[in-house]
This record gives sequence, structure tokens and C-alpha cells, in this order.
Amino acid sequence: MDAGYYSLNNLTQLTTNNIFFITLVTKKRKEFKSLNDEHGSDLEHGSNSITYRDRALCCKKVLIFLFSNELYVYLLLDFQKEYKDELNCSCKYKNNTDKNSKIDYDFLIAEKFILLLSNLYNINEILPLYYTRQTIERVFDISKIYGGLLPLRGHSEETLRVILLI
Repeated sequence: MDAGYYSLNNLTQLTTNNIFFITLVTKKRKEFKSLNDEHGSDLEHGSNSITYRDRALCCKKVLIFLFSNELYVYLLLDFQKEYKDELNCSCKYKNNTDKNSKIDYDFLIAEKFILLLSNLYNINEILPLYYTRQTIERVFDISKIYGGLLPLRGHSEETLRVILLI
């Protein structure tokens, strides 16, 4: 599920109907901060190290109750992404002479991301699913930018089927 669809209503509907989902908890959400504060301090520990393709990561899974739903959180630290994100933070704050907690926090979470799942899965299954979703999003972006693909604005399933047929 795209991170933009993360809401109480959507999570409740999906869990109530036993629909599997995986979604990214964006760094702007208060849940990200609370999950990171509560469970992220020991993430960079040898027992949490994993590899996915050519990437070195740390992963910690936690059972939580969010919006009265039992869900699973996978806190991940991506070392390859760490350099890029910290460079972005440095550029963002390069003219800021005032060291404040916002800057410190941005550097602290730079390389972290959190996945929220409805069911317990092995991390070796989760990462391929998550990165497949990213690949699909990139294909749609390329199709929109270079192929002139317009958004499908069907107000009914029948309209959507006709548009897809054409």
C-alpha cells in the first residue's frame, strides 16, 4: 500500500477484512517518531544484521497495537542509504549555524525506515515485496512522464474496465 494511503480508516478496513498489506510509515508521521524512540535504539546491533541482494541492513521486528489493531513493524536501517540521506541532511542544513534537536533527529533517522504489516512474515519475504512495489511505482512514473499516461479517473468499476480495455 502506498504510504499516502496510511490512515486509521484504511488500516481498519484492511485488517477487518483480513487483507494483507505492507506499507511504509513515513518519517513525518508521529507513529514513526514514537516507534523509533521506543524500539530503534538497539537497531544497529549485530544480531539484527541481514543482507538483501547486495545491501547490508539491520532489521528488528516488533508486534504492536496501532488503532486497536495487532500489526507488525519492521524497523530497518539501510547502510547503503545512510550515506545518501546524511548527505541530503548536510545540504539541507549547510547554512544553519544553530545546532538544534531537529537537525540531530534528522541525522539520527536518516538511514532508517519502518514497514508496517498486517501479518507476521519472514524478513526475507518482506523486502522483495517492498522493493517490488517501488519498482512498479517507478514504471508508472516513467509511463506518466515519458509516455503521457494520464491518471485513470473512473468513478465506477465499469468505467475503469472500459478505460483499461481501450
